Parts: sequence; structure tokens; C-alpha cells
Amino acid sequence: MPEEIKMEIAKLTKKTLVLYCLIAASNICSSASAGEVEWQKYSRSGAAALQEGNFGLAERMFKLAVKESESLEPQDLRVAGSLTNLGVLYVARNQPLKAQPLFEKAILIKQNCLGGQNPEVIMSVGKLCQFYIVHGQMNRAEPLIVKLNSFGQTVILPRQDNPAEDLDMAILFDNLGGSLKSANKLALAEDLFKTALAIREKTLPADHAALASSYEHLAKTYLAENKFSLAEPYFKRALDVSIKAQGEQNAASLAKLDEYADCYARAGEVKEAEELFKKEVAIAEKSYGKQSTLSANAHLALGTFLLKQGRCSEAATNLGQALTVFEKTNGPQHLSLAPILDSYSEALVKSNRKLEAKKLAARARDIRG
Repeated sequence: MPEEIKMEIAKLTKKTLVLYCLIAASNICSSASAGEVEWQKYSRSGAAALQEGNFGLAERMFKLAVKESESLEPQDLRVAGSLTNLGVLYVARNQPLKAQPLFEKAILIKQNCLGGQNPEVIMSVGKLCQFYIVHGQMNRAEPLIVKLNSFGQTVILPRQDNPAEDLDMAILFDNLGGSLKSANKLALAEDLFKTALAIREKTLPADHAALASSYEHLAKTYLAENKFSLAEPYFKRALDVSIKAQGEQNAASLAKLDEYADCYARAGEVKEAEELFKKEVAIAEKSYGKQSTLSANAHLALGTFLLKQGRCSEAATNLGQALTVFEKTNGPQHLSLAPILDSYSEALVKSNRKLEAKKLAARARDIRG
């Protein structure tokens, strides 16, 4: 298979196909009927063809699987699985209008077979909502998402059993919340992140790393809404939990410290922000050395902050340190250097080091082509 096709499949797997789940036919027992054996064969062949990028063969196999499953029982989970598989194939072929009715029909069958509160049905509805969002049908997604969130609040939170399934639901709510946040539907995203957090808080130990991510999701949403006073305590909780779970020198903890500092900076709390940015530099250098990329990231964050405060000489020192490390790591012509060169050049101009600044600006232009 050509390399470009393999790369495209990899992209699809990460960005689109991950929203769905190919229904494996491996659970068919050895005493399966002839029709079940044929359905299993077509399903497996279609899945294998899809993975190989042979879309034509995959479509033929999945259509045969649908036909075979409907002949066994029109309102059966095998039909739902086959319809889902064919829908995934159409998404891979960038034919969402063909995929949509298949996904919708599959969910109706699952609801009839399993009931509306079955975890698999709930997950499928969530994936359909993701499909709607990705393909610009927010008007279809929002009512379903509101119902899903209500289910989380009224059914999942009060119950004491099924903690593993509950955590799966928290992940679903986080994924939907992230998609809504990207679509600037911040109020609904906030609701979902709150529900996901509440599920984790009732299920997990107080120092579990997953709680840090949940606090972070909510904090970033508040930040996007410019609700700094609400964002700050959640950034702090995320950092505290991450430190307890993984240590303050861990890369994830350093990233959360950076986000916490940025929250203060955006809220205009300059003193607090500076202290945290400098703390990030100190921890990174002590734990990983001055020539590490984590230290460079910390210097870049501090330098960018200082530049915005008009403290250009200090900013230049930090930006220069970051640039030196990234040049060694990525090479002197890497595209990622251009914005650093821009900021460094600006700091030098405002520090009356215009000749140096001119050379850096020229480098940035040359890198961008």
C-alpha cells in the first residue's frame, strides 16, 4: 500500500475513526449458524480492508454484513454493529451524509434491544453527538448533549455501583466538553466538565491524577470565558493533585504550573504570575538541567510574560536562553524558531539593541520563507 495512503489512514484513525468502535465479530460461538458465520466473515473482512485502506472492498464486505445480519434478525445488535461499521467506512471516505442515517438507525436498534440507559447505548449517543459536531450539525448535537448531561446528573451521580462504567461516562463527557469548547459553546462545555468532575470526585481518591485533568478542563473553560476568579482555584487544584500524584518535577506538573501562572497573568495579577513563572524555571533547571527543552519552555514562558510587562532586558535574557536550547534541539532553521525570534527581536529593539534585533528578524523571515 502506498505510504501516503497509510498516512491518511493513520490520520483518520486518530481524528475521526476514533469516534466510533468497529464491532468485532470474534465473540461468535463455535456452534454459530451458517448465517452468523457468514456475517462474522464479512465483518472481519471489511474491518481488515478498512485498516489496509482498501475502501472499495471494505464497502462491499460491510454491505454484505448488513444484508446477512438483517436476514437473521432485522432488530438485532448484529445489524446495529454492521450499520455502524458501514458508517465508519463512509466517514473514512469523507461521505458523512451516507454515514449519518446508518449511525442513527444503529442507535435506535441498540435502544430497542438494550434500553435507553444501557452504557453502550449512552456511549453510542455520545459518539453520534461528536459526529454531529465534527460535521457542523450543532443543532442536532446540543439537545442530545443536554439529555446526556441530565442523565449524568440524575442517574450516574446518585448511584453507588458500576464505578468503572461511571468513569467511562466521565471520559465521554470530557470528550464532548472538549469538542464544545473548541466550537465556542462554552456554557454547555462547562456543564459537561462539571458533571465529569463530579463523577470522578465520587469515584476516585482525592489525589488521583485523573482528577487533575478534570480540574484543568474546567479551569481552561472558565479562562476562555474570562472568569479568572473561578479559573484560578481549579488551576491550583489541578497543580496540587498533579504534584501529589507525580511530583512537582514531572513534565505534567510543570505544564500545570505554567497554566496556573498564565491564568494569573491574564487576570492582571502580575506579582503572582511572575513568582510562578520563575518557580517553573527553577524546578525545570534543577530537575532537568539548563539545556533541557522543559527548561527552555519555562524560560520562553517567563520571557514572553516579561516582554508583555515592558521588562524587555530581562525578557531578552530568557528568550535568548530558550532560543539557544531550541536551536540545538530542533536545528537552526526549524519553523518553530520563528515566533521565538520575533519575540526576542522585539525585546532587543526595546532594549536599544537594534543591530542584534535586525539580524534575528531577518532569520525569522528567512525561516518562514
